[in-house]
Amino acid sequence: MSIEKKADKSVLSTNLPILRRLCGFTQQGVADILNINRTTYTKYESGSSEPNLDTLIKIAQIYGVSLDTLAKVRLDVDFAEKAIDQSPELSGDELKMVIMFRSMNVDKRDRFLDKLSASVNKTKK
Repeated sequence: MSIEKKADKSVLSTNLPILRRLCGFTQQGVADILNINRTTYTKYESGSSEPNLDTLIKIAQIYGVSLDTLAKVRLDVDFAEKAIDQSPELSGDELKMVIMFRSMNVDKRDRFLDKLSASVNKTKK
């Protein structure tokens, strides 16, 4: 394993719990979305295992970040902790909706938002 790969792995394992907490997710919740065991996801966070490319892409979508940010940009822990402390709590249903939305491609997001808007507008009438 190259030195650069080890550095990237360290950045990834550092960023995963920061992003998870920032988004208000549990390890089990993220593992469920990814259709993997919680212990597998825990290994990604600890750095003892690395996700494959498809899983990395899904994780980036869940957290709403690019692959570069996920694996190469060391996030500021202090900034993230302040953001976590100041962010409002989401209900379980709200978290599910955010997770599902982030996992959609752009076309699916557009269709979802159109249907949601139509549904909300019907309810208002």
